[in-house]
Amino acid sequence: MDYLKIKKELLASLRGNSTQKEMSEKLGFRFNQYHKWESDIKWLRWDEFIDILEVASPKYKKAFSLVFTFHSDPRNTKDFVESLCPNISTQEIGKIVGHSEVVVRRWMNRNISPSLETMLLLINERTNNLSEFVSQITDIDEIPTLKEKYLKLKSQKLVEIQYPFAAAIAAAIQLEDYKKLSEHSDKWIADRILVSEVLVRKALKALANVETIHLKGKKYIIGNKWIQVPGLPLSQVAKIDHYWTKRCLDRYQGPDGVPYSPENRENSNIRSFQIAPVSEKSMAKIQKILKKTSNEILRIIQEDSDEQNRICIYVSHFFDVQDIKWISTTKIATDDDQIS
Repeated sequence: MDYLKIKKELLASLRGNSTQKEMSEKLGFRFNQYHKWESDIKWLRWDEFIDILEVASPKYKKAFSLVFTFHSDPRNTKDFVESLCPNISTQEIGKIVGHSEVVVRRWMNRNISPSLETMLLLINERTNNLSEFVSQITDIDEIPTLKEKYLKLKSQKLVEIQYPFAAAIAAAIQLEDYKKLSEHSDKWIADRILVSEVLVRKALKALANVETIHLKGKKYIIGNKWIQVPGLPLSQVAKIDHYWTKRCLDRYQGPDGVPYSPENRENSNIRSFQIAPVSEKSMAKIQKILKKTSNEILRIIQEDSDEQNRICIYVSHFFDVQDIKWISTTKIATDDDQIS
């Protein structure tokens, strides 16, 4: 991907109808600094790019929150890089972006700010959601280098919303047992993910249409194994965790109300809960830990090079008990209500 070209398109788009000199003045310069950035005469640092967003895209913090779940000041390179690369060493980060560990340490110590191109590369490598982020801070039509990918990813995301179990289908075709089949079987997938064959066929067709999966020979292979839904409206994204939260509850439908445990293999299922009074400070700490845990799980998945034989579900909820309540929510009134 040509990150220099993306930078130039971004700068032109964010400038809008203003001249380079006018943008320079808005940013507090008495000379045409914007021209130097846009012409690549001078490097554009990450913190300088955030200054541009302050002027040209005032709601940019919402983009960081929506796409990266990052709520602090993105000028703080250390915090932002750590949110993208949880528990990853500076040496590993250097390998991702093509810089030495010494340079990365200087970023993390806030001695220097990385170039915009370097940060765009890191965002793309760590989230696969660069095009979504750019669409949140400017008009994606004015960024032709990213527009095609943005539209393709959006169509893939919408299929995952339409069929909340689509990710499980994509996971199923990557399993060793599926690869050993002589040909594709809708029934095999339906039995594996506990969804009807009719729905599996519909979802497979939709996934193939947007190139999340491809038919190669007599079986499907994965096209895009990393679809991140952040960027879509919460009302759409919530359909996925709503679906899997309900499937979690399905595990409790046995005769004694105990979650289902497999008889033919080791039980690797995990349940955990805590209900306790906490301070605002502790609540923030817990949120930070949970976010890091989610990112670490994603990293483990990305780096998994062993034979894959399981489709695992990770669903996390953390909320104030008052946040259960909608207008339609009723109080638990009887013993039966507690388990219904």
